[in-house]
Amino acid sequence: MNAAALAVDASVAVKWVVPAEIFSEQARALLRDCLAARQPIVVPPHFAGEVSNAIYQRLRSNDPTKHIERGEAEEALANFLGTPFEVCAPDGLAQRAFAFAADHALPTVYDSLYVTLAHILGVEFVDCRRPIARRAGRRGAVGALHRRLPGVTRRGEPVATSAVPGSNSRRRSSARP
Repeated sequence: MNAAALAVDASVAVKWVVPAEIFSEQARALLRDCLAARQPIVVPPHFAGEVSNAIYQRLRSNDPTKHIERGEAEEALANFLGTPFEVCAPDGLAQRAFAFAADHALPTVYDSLYVTLAHILGVEFVDCRRPIARRAGRRGAVGALHRRLPGVTRRGEPVATSAVPGSNSRRRSSARP
């Protein structure tokens, strides 16, 4: 029997395949654990494009701490594309993600697609971008809980009805991100 699925953000997947990324060792350990437990990794439809772009941006970067050579980038992309993940696009995902991003002043709908997918599927969510967790969490949208990766939060705990992506309540906080 498979363990419950885990939704992961592109920020985690980049760490699986770019060794120079901070916490990449921990991210790869998370991936190994998922594979060993036969725990499905679920992602929204734009996931592969977002990870591919992040790898490409490291190739383009002039920052020596971020730059990777073309061969490294191509290898990272090949390794990423060889990683098993399930693309999920449940009905209403885009609409609910849009509403969630607007309700919680997230910087992009891309970020809310992951949170909303995790909520719709009732699974845990892991990401590496604390500012997103802080913005949504400050507004009561998600419960943040540290996982094995420093700087990585898990989302998917039960939340108040007014904060559930796609709920009828559209409360807007006046707090600025």
